[in-house]
Amino acid sequence: MVKTIAAYFPLNKNKKILHVVDEVKKWIAKSPHIPFDYLDLAELDQGLCFKDTDISLESIMFQDDETHIWGGKIGQMCEGKSWETEIVTYQDSEKFDVSIINSVHLESGSLGENIMPKKPLIIENIFRFVGCGYDGNIPILKKPIELGEDIERETDQVAEIINGKAGNKLPVIYLSEYNDNSKPKIIISPGALHNQMLGLAHVIAEPSRNFSFKLKEKTNGKNVYLGNIGIYWPSGATLRINPDNLDNAWQLYNYMRNESTKLWIPEDLKYSAIENRINAKRIEDLVEKVGDDKVMQETLTMASEEIKTLQRTIREMEIRHSKEISDIAKEAYGNETAKNNKSGYAHLTIPETRELYTGEIGDTIIKALIDYQQSYDPDSRKSVMINNIVEANHLTGKAEKIFDEVKKIISSERDLNKSDKSKLRALGFEFGHNKGHETIYVKGSENIQYTLPKTGSDSRRGGKNAVSDIRKKLL
Repeated sequence: MVKTIAAYFPLNKNKKILHVVDEVKKWIAKSPHIPFDYLDLAELDQGLCFKDTDISLESIMFQDDETHIWGGKIGQMCEGKSWETEIVTYQDSEKFDVSIINSVHLESGSLGENIMPKKPLIIENIFRFVGCGYDGNIPILKKPIELGEDIERETDQVAEIINGKAGNKLPVIYLSEYNDNSKPKIIISPGALHNQMLGLAHVIAEPSRNFSFKLKEKTNGKNVYLGNIGIYWPSGATLRINPDNLDNAWQLYNYMRNESTKLWIPEDLKYSAIENRINAKRIEDLVEKVGDDKVMQETLTMASEEIKTLQRTIREMEIRHSKEISDIAKEAYGNETAKNNKSGYAHLTIPETRELYTGEIGDTIIKALIDYQQSYDPDSRKSVMINNIVEANHLTGKAEKIFDEVKKIISSERDLNKSDKSKLRALGFEFGHNKGHETIYVKGSENIQYTLPKTGSDSRRGGKNAVSDIRKKLL
């Protein structure tokens, strides 16, 4: 059994591979488990091989007129477990990337089955001292991406990410803004989460509820909001997480760490790819040396062609593997209801609908089932089935919180002022006009509007009646 944690990201193109190797040297030299100091590793950039009973260290390098690739492997045996860190960095005129794979090899049924490899410190060191580039259209920064400077431009950029059009390879964790009345139990710090997610995912923090509303228009309601967390995969798959369902912020990190095993590492960023390039180059050199020996030339040429065929096959498999991972991600994470529920309810086809809050569709279904249950004999099979569904899928309670806020704002004996309207907009409502009367509606559902009373003293549609009517029509 092998458990891994994998990271892959682009680097600062103004730096060179030797800068990465230097950070690897420093990292190894500071390790209490490996008996090398910095000076012992002078040849690490060119190629090194050391193997002992419990420790192994090897590196290889390939360079031609167009590319420079370096790879290193550090392995150790500890308490019967085999740990290995593989680092590969690739640079040409177009890109400069690095991949880090940390793995532990366990025997099936061993006591270490619950052990998971940690994210190695070398990832953070490369981030800080070599610097990073762009992952598609997303800059890789030393801090979380905090929005709010240019809402129009930034909502376009985030919409590209959510719609799977940003060209990124790493997933994106999006922290939506919450209202005071929807403040989640667990508050995720963007900075702390970013430090945990270095090399595993981007972290983007939403600046305001107004940003959320703008984004909702550009993503057809695919964005998370009201404090919920969205994980957007490059494949277009989405996982929505209610922070109230987390015991602590570390659960989110552990989830992303486990999911890093599904990260697609390009073939160029694998140790075996460097070995293949070196072998192919050796064969080319031998062909030149054998001179007129046609039999030897033909043999070497066949070997060279065989290597190229294997490389093409590997690339084709990589492409298929990437697509399979994308499909798996869409199936596994595209519908969080399907992930959290094992009944047929999880496979309902939900049309594109803009929710007032995350989970509104689920709440609507559960409430409808509760009402529908009243028409059945409580001892009937249908009633028991509905009861089981309701018990397994609790209401979020967010509708009641929103209603309580609406009640506080509208139930007064006065007309709505600017502050009242601002509070209602923050809850997800908007205002319009119909035949001289002001109306209120849920953003994204302009076709269903409620006409507000002109004054709070209107006997037919006073404030309290208005609240009741809004609840029936809009909530």
